Amino acid sequence: MIFLALVLMASLILASSKLSLHILHDEETDQELLVQVFNDLNTLYLDQIDLFQDFVGESSEIGQTYTNPTIVIDITKILLIKQKIKESARIFNFVHITIFGQYESFDQWEYFSHISISNHAQAMSSMLSFLDWNKIGFLYSNSFQNIEFRNALEEELIFNNDISYISRGFGNWLSQDLSDNLISKEIKAKGLNTIIISNEGEGARKLMQSFELKNMYKEGFGVILGSLAIWGPNNDGLVFIVEKGLESAENLNHYHSLSIINLLSNININSDSIYIVKEKLWNSTANQHPLNSFSIVNIQEKTKKIVGYIQNNTVSLTEQIIFPGNSKNTPKSAKPPIVISIASGDTNFNGVVLGSNSYFKIGSFFALMYAKYIHFLDDFNLNLYSTDCSADFYLRPFSYNCLSRQKSNLGVAFLPSYNDNVCYGTISDFRALGIKIPLVSDQCTSEIFTNKTAYPEFMRIMKSFAFHSNTLAYLMSIFNWDCAVVFYENSTFGLNMYKSFSSIANSLGIKIVNDEDKRMLDPLYGPDLYQNYTEYMKNAIKTQCKIIVPLLEGNVIFNLFGQLHDEGIRLGDFIYLLYYPIAGFFEHSQGITNKTRANVKELAYGSFGLWQSEWVGSYGKSLIALGNKFYGYFMYGGTCPAFDAFMLTINGIKYLIDAGEDYEDPDLLNAGLRKVKFMGCSGTVQISSNSNERSSAIISIMNEIYNETLGYYLNVEVGTYSIGSNPPFVFTKNIIWPDNTQNIPGEKRLNPDNCPFNLHLIQDSDFGYGLYYGFVFGTAFIVAALSIIILVKLYWNTQLPMITVRSEITAHDYIIMAMILIDFLQYLAMGPDISAFDQVTSFLYDYAAVNLSVLINFKGNPYWIAIAVTFSVCYLWLFLSLFIYFNLHEWKNIDLFNNIGIFAKFITPIIGNLGFIPITHILLTIFQCEKGIGSRLTESFMNHDCSVFCYEDEHIFFVILSMITLLIYLPLSIVCRPCWQSININANVYSNPSFLVAKSIFQIITVALNKTLKHYSQSLDGGIYFIFVVFFIFFVTYKKPYNYNRCNLWTTISLIALAWSLILSSIYYSVDYSDYKVWMAMQFGGWIIIVVTGILIQRKMYPSLLYSVKGLEISIFFKFAFTKQVMLEQVMKKQFRAYEVYDADQQKNSSNMNSKNEFIDSQFVLSV
Repeated sequence: MIFLALVLMASLILASSKLSLHILHDEETDQELLVQVFNDLNTLYLDQIDLFQDFVGESSEIGQTYTNPTIVIDITKILLIKQKIKESARIFNFVHITIFGQYESFDQWEYFSHISISNHAQAMSSMLSFLDWNKIGFLYSNSFQNIEFRNALEEELIFNNDISYISRGFGNWLSQDLSDNLISKEIKAKGLNTIIISNEGEGARKLMQSFELKNMYKEGFGVILGSLAIWGPNNDGLVFIVEKGLESAENLNHYHSLSIINLLSNININSDSIYIVKEKLWNSTANQHPLNSFSIVNIQEKTKKIVGYIQNNTVSLTEQIIFPGNSKNTPKSAKPPIVISIASGDTNFNGVVLGSNSYFKIGSFFALMYAKYIHFLDDFNLNLYSTDCSADFYLRPFSYNCLSRQKSNLGVAFLPSYNDNVCYGTISDFRALGIKIPLVSDQCTSEIFTNKTAYPEFMRIMKSFAFHSNTLAYLMSIFNWDCAVVFYENSTFGLNMYKSFSSIANSLGIKIVNDEDKRMLDPLYGPDLYQNYTEYMKNAIKTQCKIIVPLLEGNVIFNLFGQLHDEGIRLGDFIYLLYYPIAGFFEHSQGITNKTRANVKELAYGSFGLWQSEWVGSYGKSLIALGNKFYGYFMYGGTCPAFDAFMLTINGIKYLIDAGEDYEDPDLLNAGLRKVKFMGCSGTVQISSNSNERSSAIISIMNEIYNETLGYYLNVEVGTYSIGSNPPFVFTKNIIWPDNTQNIPGEKRLNPDNCPFNLHLIQDSDFGYGLYYGFVFGTAFIVAALSIIILVKLYWNTQLPMITVRSEITAHDYIIMAMILIDFLQYLAMGPDISAFDQVTSFLYDYAAVNLSVLINFKGNPYWIAIAVTFSVCYLWLFLSLFIYFNLHEWKNIDLFNNIGIFAKFITPIIGNLGFIPITHILLTIFQCEKGIGSRLTESFMNHDCSVFCYEDEHIFFVILSMITLLIYLPLSIVCRPCWQSININANVYSNPSFLVAKSIFQIITVALNKTLKHYSQSLDGGIYFIFVVFFIFFVTYKKPYNYNRCNLWTTISLIALAWSLILSSIYYSVDYSDYKVWMAMQFGGWIIIVVTGILIQRKMYPSLLYSVKGLEISIFFKFAFTKQVMLEQVMKKQFRAYEVYDADQQKNSSNMNSKNEFIDSQFVLSV
């Protein structure tokens, strides 16, 4: 049946003389295509078009008889039918034009409406060479034509060694999700920026949407599409290689229809015979359209524009091609750029150039060179875009406007400034401007940035400085230091640091010792605010703790060094534990005075600073070697965190590329950065999953050592701290402490007096000297004047009845005799320090004189205890004196009062006599403010407690109390001395009142000399003291101090021995001879001669007139009780004999007792 139909059709065609067009279709022909072809051809060839349906069937009847020659337009799709049509064209000599089929099987009866696929491939290859694209991505659908085009193009590219390509096919029905995934994983991840697409228009449109979604469709990107996509996307910058004449195709059916019209365009259907038609078609299509050309169509302003042609594989442009991003620059098959922006500028809005930030960022630029050196992400061109929008300082209008202008250039991530305030401002500006790219910081170490919830777009390489401050507390525990002086600044940063450190310190038993209200400094603290913080510094110094932890930022910490130096602190007074090392920062810091620089240079030696370890391990050493190769030198301190910040960013990008994800998606990149783990210059780098800082880090313990040769501080790593390690602290070098030794110092300053200032600040206080000398000599003058008046008015002519008969000695007599020795020792202690050459006996003199300031180092609290005891003794003495004076001891015969009276009669003379020198001596120390730390009176301090500044606060109270006590005690003790002996009526030995008063004058002179001249010149003190002793000897010799000659003799002897000691001590301090054995020999030799002389005189001239009644020996009682050798009569006789002797002496002395009683009564009346 098919054959008969073909024969019939052929006969009809041959019989006709006028050409007719027959459109052949079958049941699989796209009806829209059929309508499109019929309508387009019918418009051109009105009433000359016939549609043949059921070209082959059971009854092959042709509905119309044709007499004209025929051109068959074949749009059938069933392969068998197409084959039969082709065979009929040969047999029956009609023209067969088809749009489907094997494009390469041309003969003189069959003609294809489209240029062959191989010609398409050649044209595309010519265009690639013209644009100099040597690395392309080739995307095609899996349709027959596109696969054929891929094969043909690959054959072309095989012979062009300059072009490499990656081809990826996809299904005929491409969804947008599949398109996005294809572009992300196969194109963007491969670093391809020059693309060829062979796909029908709708698929090409989806691919273009994916390019835009993945942020690829921009300047530097290029896409060429084949003819089949001409009706698809209309993105500006697209380039199409289209068969000439098909540029206006609106869809695939229109595209095919235009190809037929284009082929028939030079045929005259009304006049050309079938043979002429064949000839014309052959000439047009022979060798697969060698004479036909392609149009180069460019989308400009959403309009297709022909900008050139390709003919015979030669490209010629008639107009400028506009590429994506409205760029006139031809995209190159260069590696697509991955831009990471960095705040590395050193020009700030205020014109100040610090250089700190730009110095740190050297590490990031080195990392870029290193990444290229090791071919990291080699399919891409890694770039750093430098900006100074927010470098060392932050000012909102400047930074915001600057970032707004550069917003499109910031790339996929931003490496911000190291400064916390700048980081905070930058994050705020990014949010305000809608910039969502991650911020990867090298530092920005404030604790607030650790919060991932508050700052999800942020992460950093260094641990927070709060972590550093915690490490300082752990370091203190390693050294067994349990105190610290802490300063922090009044800012969020400072408060967080202080809170963190104090919490850890408290848990470790470390006490912050400076007052809590004297720890916080102004963020603008500097020399102009020093006066506001003087008390802060004094309070810190007063604590005596050597460990100081300044939780301060920037220049504030250097200014703290400056004020501490001004307050007298010197090298070694404090050990500074810094949460970051000053070396490097100090040299690059601006805005601190030269004086402050000099102070920091002096004080910081031997201090500690913490910093995240840099260039660690073999990897770090290899980087250092590479840095030397790149730069010729290498910057160590502070640059490693910036190195790792860049490496973290590109590792995160690589993670997404390997996963086929879009690295330009801020959210995906942020997540990717938190998933990567790599070896960096500072050790293993991995951002914690629940915070914005790395999971672990090695902290270097830096010893700050000043290098005189180089002229700056060096950070010498002496150990490391690492959480999770065992042990966490590892020390690798000996620590150099401020005293330039390797011995771990204690936490307290070695100040023997616990002074709240450095001892080298001590200077003479002229005002303190003047007032002290005034009080001493004023007291001496008052006592001397009062004593002279009393002596002259009352006692000068007093005659003391001498003891001429033997009397029984009493306890009071023993006390009088002991007082002669005690007086000698007290006088000796008030003179020059003979302890320099008499180390054996000097302590005896001090004990006798109750010279507590010499016996015990009464400084600080012990001194105040001694003062309290002295005041107590004085007012107890006053109370007991008044108790006796008003006869309260006899009131109503109350036993308690009687006992108090007995105690008072015994103790008050002792306090009044023996206590005169020590009490006066101790109370005068209240006024002893001879030294100070400044010229003002209130800058002087007490000699016995340097923590108390004179004439301020509590010192004024004690000054007044001491003056009152001296005014009460001294006059009363002088006046009452003669009175006290009147209450001891049973005593034999009495003092001459004139001697007692003169003794007061002599004692106050010894105290005055001891308090003044002795401290100026021991030799001169001894000489002047000797003169007064000589005068006193003459007085004693003349006035007879006691009514007992033996007491008078030994009083004189003691004064002569005192004079001898004074002569020796004065000579000792005047000559350069210090053999203490010789001086001791002379001392004791002289004393022995003097004492022996006294004994000889006593034996020859002064018999003993005082005796003690000998009691019954205990042996007699034992013999009487336990033996028969002694009878009761013998015992009684022996006792009665003693009583008889006593009675005889009493009878002989009765007249003498009467005269003694008269003398006592007269002295009591005079005293009262």
